[in-house]
Amino acid sequence: MNIYRFRKIEHLLGEFQELEKQSIYFAGPEELNDPMEGFRDIFWQGDEIVWTNFFKHYLCCLNQTFCLLKLTANSDKWDPNDIPVLQRWDQHPTPEFANLFNDICRRVFEKEGLDDCIVKIANTNCKIRYEGVLFYLYWIHFTALLEIQEAHINHGLSPENGRLFAGSLPGLRELNESGFFEQIQKTEDETLHDLLFEKINQVRAGLSLILKSNYRSEYQSTFEENLQLFIDFPQAYLKQRDRLLYPKWYTACFMKDYQNSSAWGHYGDGHKGVCLIFEVESKDERNSLTLNQTPHSFYEINYQDKAGETDFFRSVGWWLPRSDLIASWYSDQNGNLSECAAHLGSDGDEDSWRKSYWNIFSRDITIKTKDWKYEQESRLIPDGTSHDLDDKRRRTLAYNFNSLKGIIFGINTSELDKLEIIEIVQRKCQENNRTEFEFYQAYYCHKNGDIRKREIPLLSKVSKAMNQVTP
Repeated sequence: MNIYRFRKIEHLLGEFQELEKQSIYFAGPEELNDPMEGFRDIFWQGDEIVWTNFFKHYLCCLNQTFCLLKLTANSDKWDPNDIPVLQRWDQHPTPEFANLFNDICRRVFEKEGLDDCIVKIANTNCKIRYEGVLFYLYWIHFTALLEIQEAHINHGLSPENGRLFAGSLPGLRELNESGFFEQIQKTEDETLHDLLFEKINQVRAGLSLILKSNYRSEYQSTFEENLQLFIDFPQAYLKQRDRLLYPKWYTACFMKDYQNSSAWGHYGDGHKGVCLIFEVESKDERNSLTLNQTPHSFYEINYQDKAGETDFFRSVGWWLPRSDLIASWYSDQNGNLSECAAHLGSDGDEDSWRKSYWNIFSRDITIKTKDWKYEQESRLIPDGTSHDLDDKRRRTLAYNFNSLKGIIFGINTSELDKLEIIEIVQRKCQENNRTEFEFYQAYYCHKNGDIRKREIPLLSKVSKAMNQVTP
């Protein structure tokens, strides 16, 4: 069976020398052309235990980022990826730091009446999605910033005159007293529930944008820019939510066919590039391609109307052992266990949980909307537990030249590029004792209205002749 991979000439022959090195690069979702790659329809629904731990995790990340801001001062611009979302909120480097964080939690929970609000949030009848969680985080955010600041002063970590934030804004306590939660609990229609939060957040986002625009010209240093970015910390924190649920993933994309003109336009550089023809290996009904001497299985892309749902509280903590996961997310200070921990199973029997977890992981990264169905895509995805590919230099793997069956030149591929490709292939055929290699020219078929290929017989004969010559 053949599978196809479109490449631009600049990748194949230019800086990366993919043909010479027989290399395949694995890209992160942010490098792919669809901004919805890997999108997960995440919702939050759980009891008071997991919601309490969620807010504590947020406070931990906010406090750690506040510490980072003070340490880096004017030297480094704050990056949302620096938010330490993979750190456990209940573990601290020193007893002093643990006391500081406990003081912060006490202050914020008391100031906002957070325990009472969490009970009402947990008893909401609808699943809460991104807009709803963002809304709640913004309502405690400013109070949290002020209390973190005061806690640092009281613990001798900041001078009395070193306050960075001042003022006051309504928080969850005021929201609770207004009867907001009672109204939310009456709304059982999830669509209306989501729409309410979305509209409120739109107003908040507009006001934030105006505020930034008014003060933009006054930013005199990196430090002041970093301070301003704290306005959007809840949004920056939630953008890291996928990191809490699943590891980073990388992929190399292939297609089952080469005949779509749009594919040539998008991935074949406006028909100036080429299409590589690979011969896949089949075993146990799975197709694979050997890279770095290891078989990598192909995953079929599912084209559907929308992404599958992901339950945040029943998916969080992929990087933690079961005992740590329970301690950090699924139990309270009295040792009570959350109902959201039921999916973990009994201690020492994690196989079914892990299997289900990785099945959902694979499901979400192999879904695309029906708009992309013309691609007929299959993709290679390395083991999700591997951290080696986080480094771009390790994301390029090598295939066996014998797996490359042929090359289709695009309609607009230049003659010079064709000749250079032929030269490289002929030399590699000699090195690998190959007597055959297929060269094709793509053309537009007026009869069928698609792209077809015709063999270039002269090149095939030349390739065979060249391989029969003893160097």
